[in-house]
Amino acid sequence: MQEYEDNKRLFFALWPDEGVRRQLHELIPQSLSRPTSAQNIHITLVFLGDISSAVLAQLTHCIDTLKSPSFTFTIDRYGWWRGPGVYWVGPRDVPQPMLQLFESIRSCAVKAGISLDSRSFKPHATLARKVRQRPRARHTFNIHWQVNRFVLVESMQGEGGVEYCVLREWALGEW
Repeated sequence: MQEYEDNKRLFFALWPDEGVRRQLHELIPQSLSRPTSAQNIHITLVFLGDISSAVLAQLTHCIDTLKSPSFTFTIDRYGWWRGPGVYWVGPRDVPQPMLQLFESIRSCAVKAGISLDSRSFKPHATLARKVRQRPRARHTFNIHWQVNRFVLVESMQGEGGVEYCVLREWALGEW
């Protein structure tokens, strides 16, 4: 029987610097009941789920070989998904290097034997959860995000809710 005690709930993400994080957090309307804490704001690239240390070692070996350029994109739209009640922001235009990074990470995960969600990639930063009606957008905005790295994050249940811990990061550059 397989032991699950060493499994970690993991995902790859774009992790904003403090300036971008502050700007994103300022977009959250005060009226929302379950806002995302500033330190948890990110864009998920690939959600892995519960992963053993052996599978993680195989996965990171593949990730270590990836070559991807740094890129810039603009967060410039609000969105709301009624079913899960997620209020989010994201880019209207997704840059090609972001899509390529997503596909490369996804390919490494599949090679490591990880079963992934088949939904299409919709880059977004969740601002609040359990939002039952579409919030009114306060204003237009353009937040420019320079991406020079991506990270591996562990999701843990804490006393105050979900906490994220960056376990490792990989630099992006000009190739």
